[in-house]
Amino acid sequence: MNKNIAPLYSPQHALLCDSLFELVQPSTNPEDGFSFQINDRCSLLAEHFPGFAVVPASLIINLVSSNLTQAKPLIRCEYSLENIRFNNAMVPHKHYRCEFKNQQLDKTLFSISDDSGVLYCRGLLTPILEVSDAA
Repeated sequence: MNKNIAPLYSPQHALLCDSLFELVQPSTNPEDGFSFQINDRCSLLAEHFPGFAVVPASLIINLVSSNLTQAKPLIRCEYSLENIRFNNAMVPHKHYRCEFKNQQLDKTLFSISDDSGVLYCRGLLTPILEVSDAA
């Protein structure tokens, strides 16, 4: 297998994603952010960089956008991604905090750091609203 090709994820991986993240300490105000840990027993991690379990970036962004949608419910909302930066690999056995900041004009800056303040990821999410097909 060519090591330069990213692995393809099947529908089974989407089901595994639900067991990959464990939300902890729900925020009293979901618009501020949320805390989570990575389940080291999730079988998806065994496939992504075997021997050094790293969470796929797409699943991290999906977690962030899903929690933002729950914090600010919108009908049929997707997000455009801007300036997403990963500074460090996100691995199990750490406690992470995702914070939502500077929410203005529906743009939300987010950052993910651990308990010691090390920054892992940051970026900007902008909602793209779709009109419902049902009348």
